[in-house]
Amino acid sequence: MEREETIEDRSFRTAGKEVLSLHKLNYAIVGGDDLKLQYSFKYRPVDEFGFFLAFTNYMLWDIYADSIPIIDNNFNPEAFYRFVDSERWLAAADAGYVHLSNGSSGATSRSVDRLFVRGLKTGVLGGREFYASADAYVILAKGEFNQDYSDYLGFWDFTFWWRNVFKQKDGMGLDLQYQRTSGKNGNPFSQGNNVVGLQYRVPSWPRFNPTFYAQWFNGYGEVILDYNKSHEELRAGLSWYY
Repeated sequence: MEREETIEDRSFRTAGKEVLSLHKLNYAIVGGDDLKLQYSFKYRPVDEFGFFLAFTNYMLWDIYADSIPIIDNNFNPEAFYRFVDSERWLAAADAGYVHLSNGSSGATSRSVDRLFVRGLKTGVLGGREFYASADAYVILAKGEFNQDYSDYLGFWDFTFWWRNVFKQKDGMGLDLQYQRTSGKNGNPFSQGNNVVGLQYRVPSWPRFNPTFYAQWFNGYGEVILDYNKSHEELRAGLSWYY
């Protein structure tokens, strides 16, 4: 794998060529309160056919407590079909089903089932490559204990990666990430959340596969258990590809 490959290379550009590929960024990052861990992949069961099964697992882990408990563990499977047409303005479009839950029972149980459409775009902005995706959702069902989910997290989200915002001659590069999840009933300025990330690649370290990654989260629903609670956290650690 080339050291300069980024999220769009692994999740989009190579997806039609590989049976197993990256879906969302994999990372382990630590903040003042906890550790956040995410791994994600998608699987194409039929060659040269655009149907994918994807799975993302992310959790908050209280590594500072004596028993090191997991605060919340979120399961996020998807099934979707990807339409690819490099000749059009959108590089690709997905349509499918997505589930999100924390696997708990009783009053801490949370779940939401949705249909979605997703547009993916790559291009050049300010002389730098970018990758963007936008998702729109229709909610099919909400769990018993999160019936007011859409009062805090709405019906769309947007992700943007800007590659080599800062690049040195030796190949070291800094990528910028921004993600916005809409708020109440899709309102972009009410509730919802923001994620800002910085990813730093060091190609001169060929034996070191991960990249350095820092992330700032602000808003509601970092994990589904806390969909109706707002907080802010800065974390840093490593991200990696496969």
